[in-house]
Amino acid sequence: MIRLYSRQRAEQAIERETPFILETAKKYGVPVSWIKGILLQEMTELNMIDPLADLAVRFYYFRYHLFGRVPKSKGAFLGKNDSSTGWGQVYAFCAIDSLNFAADRGIARYEDFGLPSNRHLDKARPDDRWLIWKRLHGDRHFNIEMCALTLRSCAEERTGKQASPDFSPEEIKQTFTRYNGNVPHISSYAEQAYRFYQNYQEHTVQQL
Repeated sequence: MIRLYSRQRAEQAIERETPFILETAKKYGVPVSWIKGILLQEMTELNMIDPLADLAVRFYYFRYHLFGRVPKSKGAFLGKNDSSTGWGQVYAFCAIDSLNFAADRGIARYEDFGLPSNRHLDKARPDDRWLIWKRLHGDRHFNIEMCALTLRSCAEERTGKQASPDFSPEEIKQTFTRYNGNVPHISSYAEQAYRFYQNYQEHTVQQL
């Protein structure tokens, strides 16, 4: 399958966004190397199937808004109401969980992202899911922020602790595993993301 980003191209793109990633890491208390490691892992896995999945989501909500109701058709294309999208390959339902997590703990407010502040977002509500998916798909900085918030949420879920540079390799891998899925063991995804994290961590140390 044709990849959309070579490793070199992905690394160059991430490097260009380093100032924003540094700001995001500081704002949400997530190590910079975690964010960069996950972004590199996700971007180097992007292939031609991913734009098709995004197109399917757009078509689903086109029908939703056209007819004013949830489309009844099912299947890999017609029934797709969410997809992992953007550099961090974040699903809308995951971003909604992460935004609610951040709001509940006082990490961030909905209005910080230009979102309605009078209620929790609901991942089962089509309008909320479409609102967040559009932002994830079209706003790179929002996508990176949701990557960071999701990592923080995953860290707490898997370790019971707030994200920290002092995490052990096991704890980092558990966090990365949860970012990509919900299996009890450390996944091969997490092992590769951890290697990318190590490369960024070593580079950061060398710059100090």
